[in-house]
Amino acid sequence: MIQQSLEPRSIQDYYLADFCEFRSLSDSGEHYVGIKFDDSKEHPIIHLPLGCPDPSTLSTLELRKIISMLIRVIIKVKRELNKGLDDKRGENSIQFPFDAYRRLILDYVNFGFIRESERNETTSGSGRIDWSKTLRKSQPLWTKSGPVYLSPIRINTIYSHQDIMQIQSYCLKLADFHIGWLYGRKKPILRQWSSAKLLWARNKIELFKRQTFDSRISKLLRSMQIILSNQVDDSRNIEGYYNIGIQGNTAVGDMWEKMVEGVFGSGKHGQYSPQAIYTHANQSSSAAAGNMELDSIRFDGSICTVIDAKYYGERLPATSDINKQITYGEWVAKKLEGKNLQVQNLFILPGEVLDPHHEYIGYATMDILEDKSKPYHKVHLKRIDFCQLMKMYLQNDKSKSKDFCHIPVD
Repeated sequence: MIQQSLEPRSIQDYYLADFCEFRSLSDSGEHYVGIKFDDSKEHPIIHLPLGCPDPSTLSTLELRKIISMLIRVIIKVKRELNKGLDDKRGENSIQFPFDAYRRLILDYVNFGFIRESERNETTSGSGRIDWSKTLRKSQPLWTKSGPVYLSPIRINTIYSHQDIMQIQSYCLKLADFHIGWLYGRKKPILRQWSSAKLLWARNKIELFKRQTFDSRISKLLRSMQIILSNQVDDSRNIEGYYNIGIQGNTAVGDMWEKMVEGVFGSGKHGQYSPQAIYTHANQSSSAAAGNMELDSIRFDGSICTVIDAKYYGERLPATSDINKQITYGEWVAKKLEGKNLQVQNLFILPGEVLDPHHEYIGYATMDILEDKSKPYHKVHLKRIDFCQLMKMYLQNDKSKSKDFCHIPVD
């Protein structure tokens, strides 16, 4: 039987905002988003993306939630794009077990170490009397008042701190070693276990999992399995300094695009991929290289919204972007001709937007493509709260997508 000891350990009070580099919407320069270690420091610098709130205005708890979401989003996006993380640990760091580390720390802070318990039966000493076993197994002394049990069976529960506590302690040290800075915990001195000991620990955890029906402890044991497996599969030595991030506005724009696709739906499929065709002098034809790909396309009743994700701050999309988006709308409208649908164009930009987390900016038009009978000749712009979109992307939550796509009537 597996139980939890009541030995919680509080998280130290510290100022996480000191670790952060804030970037306002007015900063349009090339930048890095994610966490990056400097060898001279025990903690990384957290480079926040456009649209994140100023960390100095947030509590440590609020900021920790945002940083946790950002790390999880980067890992998820990198995994979906099948690219190696930009760090010293190589492509396998796509599997960086951040969630498992996080669960180990928080569970320990709230509940302490897990303990193994062993039930022993005895007819002497202290312990709870088990009357069902006493009546079944012991002979009573009969008196005028009835039966008397002189040696009732008692149950003693003995807790062992050996194997499971040793394994949890090692996993907790790994968690503190890699992300303890996020929770104000000191970086421990860590001695890496051998492959044989890691395999022993994984087998022990599998045995422990069969002995518990507590869902929280089961999840904790699963996190320990993930951490141990990551150690077994990683032949390199533990490194104290690593980076998890995305370099350059184009690459960060890809992350924003994946978040928008995840929440609003993808337009990257054959049905909505316009392509140019060459007709040659000999009347043969061939497809031009490079299909045009829509970021997202949504259908809400009679409205079809063609969406392009734009990772822009105060600088708004250029004329070429607007022209291309109108072409997208024109093409989709032609594909949907006769289906009684109204096609509208929308750019989605990052921002810090309070509830309801979306803000209408306005619209753009092209002087050579301005037909008022065609609503897709206007390209509308909205800012979506960056943190809210991260949360929805991680939870696969599309419940607010329709509201976010609503365009106010002129």
